[in-house]
Amino acid sequence: MGSKSDTIPVYTVDVFSTGKPFFWMGEWRGIGNAYPHLALPHKQMFYTLIHVQEPGGHIIIDHEVIYLTPFNVICIKPGSIVQVDIAGRSNGYMICFSESFFSLRYNNNVLQRFAFLSSEVPSRLNLQTDYAEKWHSLNTLMFEEYKTRGSEQVLRSYLNIILNELDRCNNIPGAAEQVSARLNKVIQFEKMVEEHYYEWKTPAAYAAQLYITTNYLNKLCQEYRSSTAGEIIRKRVVIEAQRSLHYTSLSVGEIAIQLGFESLSYFVTFFKKNTGVTPETFRKNR
Repeated sequence: MGSKSDTIPVYTVDVFSTGKPFFWMGEWRGIGNAYPHLALPHKQMFYTLIHVQEPGGHIIIDHEVIYLTPFNVICIKPGSIVQVDIAGRSNGYMICFSESFFSLRYNNNVLQRFAFLSSEVPSRLNLQTDYAEKWHSLNTLMFEEYKTRGSEQVLRSYLNIILNELDRCNNIPGAAEQVSARLNKVIQFEKMVEEHYYEWKTPAAYAAQLYITTNYLNKLCQEYRSSTAGEIIRKRVVIEAQRSLHYTSLSVGEIAIQLGFESLSYFVTFFKKNTGVTPETFRKNR
């Protein structure tokens, strides 16, 4: 992977086109030549869907190598650290969009209904054979719209159809669940964790912001996510720690400070308890 640095570049959708900061679409073939900086580890702050039509190469998402093969869609979630094999000969379409782009027409809760967009779901999604032709047609029509008229309203409609088709194709439990007031609390909690995991480590801190009790927050998380609120918080902190250990040259102590731990020993104990290994061992084994 080459030498590491203290920081990881953070990209928004405008890394592809400065004139389109919230949505971009293009063909996968030649993506590495057009954007060579994607070959280095970087954090993406937007959703990406890669429809693989022709095999070749791979993409690394949070140190997991995913080979690009037909009848697959790769879904990259915001906050993931990505590294592209620019020598790969794969082809297909790449759709990049921010949450705000989708939510201008469909509110945030609608986007959260798609279970495959959850960080809990693997990045590689299967595209059933009988869906392949329909998926290709939708992508082609959307790309033509993007290249010619480029109506954002029409692009959002195509995106909504594509997300629904991918949802049906994978049939992930809970994907079509209506967003009730109870589930919405969980969604709000998860968004808050994403924003404050480095400073708020206890469920009580989040429950106070949501104006509910800690016990009720735990009950909701167990009902809709099969995890306690504390487990969700700890998992998010662990993911960020693993990213820093794998992709940066920061010392374990520096990572501990970055993640808001009061001492190095507390961070080491926390990491080992939640992963089974020390931070140094994790780094050596990667």
